Amino acid sequence: MDFLDLHTFRQELPSHQEARRRPEPTSVVPQLTPNEDLERLLRRHRPAISTIEFGMNYGAEWATQHFAAKLAELWRKAEMFGHIFANTPDSVRDGQLPVRIRQYLNRVSHSILMPRLLASPTTRWALVSRAINEWLLDWVLNETVVQGFDLVLDAEYQLLKHHLLRDLEPFVRKVVLNTMVKIVCEILCKPGFKEFYLEKHRWYVEKLWRYVGRLVPDIPNYQTEGRTRIAQIIAKAQALSVDMLLTPLEYVHYFPECDDVFDPIEMVNMDPTNDRSPGELLRLWFRIKLAYTPVTYIRANFEESSNCELVFRTFVALPKRHQNTNSAASANSRTVKRPEFHDYFVTHLPSSSLHPDPRGLSSSYHKFPRSASVPHTGAISHPPTSFQALVDRETTVVRIPLRSAKHHFGAATSRGTRVSNEDTHQAGVLDIPAFAKRPPASVTIKRTAAPLENRGADSASGDPQVFYFGVFDGHGGSECSTFLKDTLHEYIQDTAAESEFQSSLSKDREGHFPKNESEISRGDLPIIQRGNHKRMAEMEKTLVQNWRRLVGGYFKRFVPAHFSYRGNGTQGNGSATCNGDDHAGGVTIEEILEYAFLRADLDFVSAQAAKEDDELATAHKPQYQDDILYGPKHTQQMKLGGYRRFKGGSTASVALISTPTPTPFWHPSAPSSLVISHVGDTRILLCSTATGEAIPLTSNHHPSSPIEANRLRRYAATFVTDSFGEERMSGLANTRAFGDVQSKRIGVSAEPEIRRIEMGPAEYSFLVLMTDGISGTLTDQEVVDIIKEAKTPDEGARNVVNFATEVTKEGDNATCLVVRLGGWERRLEGGLGSLGTKESREWRRQEATDPRSSRR
Repeated sequence: MDFLDLHTFRQELPSHQEARRRPEPTSVVPQLTPNEDLERLLRRHRPAISTIEFGMNYGAEWATQHFAAKLAELWRKAEMFGHIFANTPDSVRDGQLPVRIRQYLNRVSHSILMPRLLASPTTRWALVSRAINEWLLDWVLNETVVQGFDLVLDAEYQLLKHHLLRDLEPFVRKVVLNTMVKIVCEILCKPGFKEFYLEKHRWYVEKLWRYVGRLVPDIPNYQTEGRTRIAQIIAKAQALSVDMLLTPLEYVHYFPECDDVFDPIEMVNMDPTNDRSPGELLRLWFRIKLAYTPVTYIRANFEESSNCELVFRTFVALPKRHQNTNSAASANSRTVKRPEFHDYFVTHLPSSSLHPDPRGLSSSYHKFPRSASVPHTGAISHPPTSFQALVDRETTVVRIPLRSAKHHFGAATSRGTRVSNEDTHQAGVLDIPAFAKRPPASVTIKRTAAPLENRGADSASGDPQVFYFGVFDGHGGSECSTFLKDTLHEYIQDTAAESEFQSSLSKDREGHFPKNESEISRGDLPIIQRGNHKRMAEMEKTLVQNWRRLVGGYFKRFVPAHFSYRGNGTQGNGSATCNGDDHAGGVTIEEILEYAFLRADLDFVSAQAAKEDDELATAHKPQYQDDILYGPKHTQQMKLGGYRRFKGGSTASVALISTPTPTPFWHPSAPSSLVISHVGDTRILLCSTATGEAIPLTSNHHPSSPIEANRLRRYAATFVTDSFGEERMSGLANTRAFGDVQSKRIGVSAEPEIRRIEMGPAEYSFLVLMTDGISGTLTDQEVVDIIKEAKTPDEGARNVVNFATEVTKEGDNATCLVVRLGGWERRLEGGLGSLGTKESREWRRQEATDPRSSRR
C-alpha cells in the first residue's frame, strides 16, 4: 500500500463572499489522483485551513455525505471479509482465540452467547466483522493515526482537547479547534512522516492479522488473500482518519449506517481520559468512547440469518447529544426511535382567573395598522397582515417535570446514621403502550365535552401516558441500586418494544371497541394484549437457559410465574383474561415486567461474575490502579457495578399506572390500572378514601414467610436466627433481591411479586412507596396518617422521612415516595382521619426526644 493513494474530499475553500454566491456541491466528491504528492496536498490545504471560519454551514453537509459514504464502504469491506473468511464454524474454539480478540468479541456480544455465536454460520461472519470494526475504532479511526511521530505536538494536541471540556466562549472554542487542525497539518508536513505512515500501516496490518488470523481457515491462499483485504481495510481507515482530523470538529454528521446523527464535539467531551464520572460513561448496552463512528452490539442469540442481520442494524449505540439545528441532521431524522424515558408528563395548561383567555375580538389582534388595511394588490413587497388565531390556555400543551410537581408527586430521602445512603428512587413516564382495562361505555360517551384541562394529554404514541415510580434499597453498597435506578425502566421499555407489545385500548377499523369488551372483566386478572407471542416465548426460553447455564442450582428447576415458556412446552398465563378478539397468544404487562426484572438481574450478575474476586490475585497490582491516567490506547473501560466484583445487591418496588382515557390518574373522575412489581422488603401502600385505612400491596420476602420457606427449602435447608430474632438465609435477610452473586445458586432471585389493582374514580387517596428504613420503624397506618396531615404529597413524603429518622433506633436509610390519586382532597374524610394514630405518634416522638430514655 503506497501512501500516495491517500484520498481526500477537501478542496480549496472559497472566500466568505464566494461561499455565499456559489451553491454547495452535493453530488460529486473530488479526490486526489495518485500522481499528487503529500507536499502538494498540504500546500493546497494550508491557506484554506488558516482562513476557514469555523461555524459556517458551508461544506458541512458535503463533509457529512462524504464521511457517511466512506464509513459505509469501510463497514461493507469488513462484512465482506467476514463472509469470505469466517465460514468454518468448527475451525476455532473460543479458548484458542487471542486475549485481545476475545475482548472485542465480548464487547460486541454477550460473553455467555459468544461461543454459540461463533459456532453458528449465520452469526459468525457478523461477529468477526464487528470485531474488526471495534479494532479499527481503537487503533485507527482516531487521532492515533498521527500520534507517536512528534511527542511535543502530541502533548499540545492532547492539551487542547482537554480545553474543549471547559465552558469556553464560541470565539475561544473556534480558536482551539483551528489550532488543533493546524497541529495535524504541521505533523503531516514534517519530513519523514511518509515513512512513519507506511510503517504504522504495516504495523496495523500485522497487529490486526494476529488478532483475526485465527478466524481464517488454515490455507495459504486464504491467508494471502486475507492479509491483502486487511491491508485494504486499514488503508481506507487511515485515509478517512486523516480527512476527519482535517475537518472542523463542530460539524454534525449524519450516518445512514445507523440512521442517526452525532456531534464530534460530544465525542471529545465523552473521552474517558478526561475525568468523566462513571455514571456518565456507562449505560447498559452502551459504552461511550472517543471515536468517530458508532458501535454496534449483539444483544441476543439469533439463529436465523434475517433476524441476525436485523439485530446488527437495529442495536446501534451512540453517545447522548444535545439537540442541533443542522440541516442534514434534521432532514434525515430517525423514523423509528428507541423508547425514551421522560422525567416529565404532558398536560394541558389549566385556565386561571388571574389570566383569563380572550373570548372575543376585543383584544388587540384585530387592530391592524393603517398601512396594513389597504387591500393587497401585489405592488407592495410585504403581504397584508393576517388575523391571528386566538390561542387559549386549554389548547396549550405543556411539559411539567414530575419532580417539580409538588402537588402531584413527592420524594424524600435520608441516610439516617449510616455512612452513606444506599437508597435510590426513580419517577417518570414510560414509552410503552397503555395496559389499562378498557372503560365502560358510560365513561367514553361524550368525553370530548369535558374541559381539556381535565383530560390531560396523550403521549407521543397516541396512548395515554404510563407513569413509572420505583424505589430501590441497596445493601452492601449503592452499585446495584444505582444500576436499577438508571436502567430498570429501559429494560421494561426494550422488552415491550421487542415483544411488539400493543395497547389495550386499540380499536377496530370503525373506531369502536369490540362488543365483548364492554362488559366488566373478571376481577383484577392480567389482561392479554396483542403482541408477538412467539417472539416473547423465544426470549423467555433464552433467558431461562442462560440462568441455568450461568448459575444452576435453584435456577435449574425454577419456572417464572407469568412466563409463557414453562420449560416443558406448556403455556402459561392460563388465568389471564383476553383483551380483544380471539387472540389468546398475546402478551401481558405482567409478563413484560417479570422478564425485565430477570433480564436486568442476569446482566448484573453476569457482569460481576466476570470480574476478579480473589484479593490475592490482585495483590501485585497498584492500590490505586483505577486512578492511573493511561494513554488513549490503554484507558480502562467502565464496568457494570464498578471495577471489582460487587457482592451486594438491592431490593426493588416498582409501580406502573395507566389510564384508559387521557384524563390523568390524579383526577377525581378518572379510573386507572395500577400494576406493582416487587422484590425484597421495600413496601407499597394504598390509602382507601372511604375508610382511611392503609392497604399493603406487597409482602416482605423474608425467610420467615411460609411461601418463601417452601420455595427455598430444597436449596436452603438451614435458616439461621440472628441475635435480633430475625431469620436469615446465608447471612441475608431477604430471599429475593437483585445482585447477591454468592447467594444466587440457593435461590435468592429477582422473581418479582406482581399484583394488578383496578382503581375506580377517587377510590384511593394516594400511593406510597418506601424502603425498610421507614416500614421497619413505622406501621402502615402511621405512615398513611402522617401523609393525611400534609398539604401536598411532597410535604407528606418529607414528614414521613423526618418522623421515621427521628424515632428510629437503627438509623437505616429512609426513602419515601408519595403519589397523589383521585381521592386526595378527601383523604381526611374516611374513618378517623389522621387521629387514629396521633396519640401513639406523639408518644413515640416524646420518647425519642427524651434524653433520659436513652440511658435506660
